Amino acid sequence: MADYEADKIGTRQIRSNLSLIREAANGGFPDVQAFLGRLHDDGVAVRKDLRKAVFWHRVAAKNGQAYAQSWLGYAYATGTGVPKNLKTSHFWDVKAGRQGFAPAQYNLGQTYAEGTGVARNPSKAVRFWRDAALHGHAHAQCNLGRAYENGQGVRTNFRQAVKWYRKAAQQGDEIASYNLGRCYSAGISVARNPSKAVHFWRYSAMRGYAYAQCNLGHAYENGQGVKANFRQAVKWYRKAAQQGDEKACHNLGRCYSAGTGVRADKRKAAMWFKRADDLGFKPR
Repeated sequence: MADYEADKIGTRQIRSNLSLIREAANGGFPDVQAFLGRLHDDGVAVRKDLRKAVFWHRVAAKNGQAYAQSWLGYAYATGTGVPKNLKTSHFWDVKAGRQGFAPAQYNLGQTYAEGTGVARNPSKAVRFWRDAALHGHAHAQCNLGRAYENGQGVRTNFRQAVKWYRKAAQQGDEIASYNLGRCYSAGISVARNPSKAVHFWRYSAMRGYAYAQCNLGHAYENGQGVKANFRQAVKWYRKAAQQGDEKACHNLGRCYSAGTGVRADKRKAAMWFKRADDLGFKPR
């Protein structure tokens, strides 16, 4: 119940049943306590109130409600409604993770990968990402794929990398789609297929992922996996450059310098080249 979708339940329906929700929460029902905490967190049907959100999530968490435990983990990690405390964040994520709550397992993987509040341990990161991935968590699936691709915390295995990238991409994860596009572009554990690479990069690019936008621009510029189209190349380079992608800035500078897909403009070329340099552009 805590993972409600407000558009399905309806704010009006929630508001009309608030007295019953509060009665059930006060009566000790953990799912309803977590639900009420989230209402106060989101400001749905009630006034947004982080103090009450923390109160009800804490009550639910102490009663063993996994979503509430994970929410408290996030709150303490970010200082949302409580003082930032990474050890307490870890404590609640562990509680939720032990119940098989995938978002908490993913978060634990992140903390061990980054060494946030715990000693950095790539092997433990992989263990928690695998647990979350097996529960269908797309970001964990993507991170597990990257771990297999790069041999971080696990032995390098490109087949496993592609497997987990694909699972995450099928759920709409834009980073996994970009990575799967790279695999098809370079022939990493799959037959090289520039058209499939473009397919996955386009999906990722349309969801705003800058690396995919830059790669899609490169594909259009060079006619790799798609018919050459300099205007499209410039369009995607620009989108990535506006997000601070240094390679896209450099490529956009080239286009303005040579008049590729745009009217030649040395001033704009110099501007984009400078921006690329300021961002630390190095050929990749």
